[in-house]
Amino acid sequence: MDSELPALLANPLKSLQASLQRVGTGTIDLNSASWEEIERGVARVLGGPFDQAREDHSVVMLGLVGLLVARMRSAHGAFLYPRSDSQMGVEVGFPQAVLAVSPFGSILSALAQAKLGMLDELEKSIATALARARFSGAGTRALQAEDYQRLFDPSFLQVVGIDKERLRQFAEATPTRLRLDLQEALMRTARLPEQAKKELEAQLLGALAQFDPAVPLLKQTAKGLRFVEVMLSLYAIGEATPPASMDYWTQIALPLLLIGNPDQFPPLTPEDREAVAQGADLRFVYLEAVPYKFPAADENGFLGVFPVASATTLFPELADSAPPRLFKVDAQPIKAALEAFDATAVQAAIGRFEAHARSSVEEGPRKSSSEAADATAIIGSALATLGSIKAIVGNPRYELAFRSLTEVEASSEPSISEVRKAMSGPRIILATS
Repeated sequence: MDSELPALLANPLKSLQASLQRVGTGTIDLNSASWEEIERGVARVLGGPFDQAREDHSVVMLGLVGLLVARMRSAHGAFLYPRSDSQMGVEVGFPQAVLAVSPFGSILSALAQAKLGMLDELEKSIATALARARFSGAGTRALQAEDYQRLFDPSFLQVVGIDKERLRQFAEATPTRLRLDLQEALMRTARLPEQAKKELEAQLLGALAQFDPAVPLLKQTAKGLRFVEVMLSLYAIGEATPPASMDYWTQIALPLLLIGNPDQFPPLTPEDREAVAQGADLRFVYLEAVPYKFPAADENGFLGVFPVASATTLFPELADSAPPRLFKVDAQPIKAALEAFDATAVQAAIGRFEAHARSSVEEGPRKSSSEAADATAIIGSALATLGSIKAIVGNPRYELAFRSLTEVEASSEPSISEVRKAMSGPRIILATS
């Protein structure tokens, strides 16, 4: 069996093999047997209907996930790649073509229906798709886990202001209406190159064509929930910050906000003193050393600030999106900090802390000028971003929301934002005599 499986899957797979031995079906070759054959042994191990709440059944499920991954690796050179919105934090990709498979979801569905034979069809469809890609000559190089992560892992986040009126309008917007709005927006977007416009038009209008033109798009989530979320973000987002990594939000931007403008600084801890002595940038030491003036409402919540219960989908129809890529939150946990936020005052506080740190311990060798410039850019960007969030929360037209994006989506955000602005801007109506 695959020796490179992560322990999370390798250990349950070994347990499954041992369990199959105990029930007298250990002679089955798990690498080559059909899933229908494997199911007969698994049924004996389970001893009844699958119950995910039972620990022993969960171990069997994870063992089967490991087996499915191992078989795909053996047959097609498949690999695991990180995906933060998946049930296990990883999914399976293939080097020959862009084809993402959720092993956990596939096994869970098969067990719930007591039909592991479904996986025989899954494996056949994978083989067919990869063969088609191979014979078509698609792709100039073998894909890697990093390529899949850029395409599928929504590890970037942006804060957005949802326009309440346009949100209301979207609920009734049909694909026909949205198609016209998109075409008009692309015509009015002067800052986008023509080639970029053509590509966006082909992608977005082509996807819209798959939906019933006369039924509100929101009522057709079964045909493509993620695309409905994409169109909602284009239609209803009024303001948005630049996308950034989760670390940026949890380690830079939100700490800057919640620290506020401190009146005094605590003595440096041994760890802080060591960081200063090693030449760490004092602006980053500030983020670690200075306590929050505005305590986090829920340190175990979303971004360590927002209670999970306060995050909700924009429409009930989007509740099946797990997890949603666009969701609103209650601004209350950061409202007081935003009202007090002043970028100039925060910059001054950081300067006072730098003097405080240097008076407490001898500063180590300075970093290179490029690293110092990077730190300046990061802090400056965070302060500008916080200013944008303050404007969003302070505008009664908007609801505070978050949107998660993949790296590819984040890289295309400048182009998408131009279309978004054009869609929400005033229309030019030509008068005819």
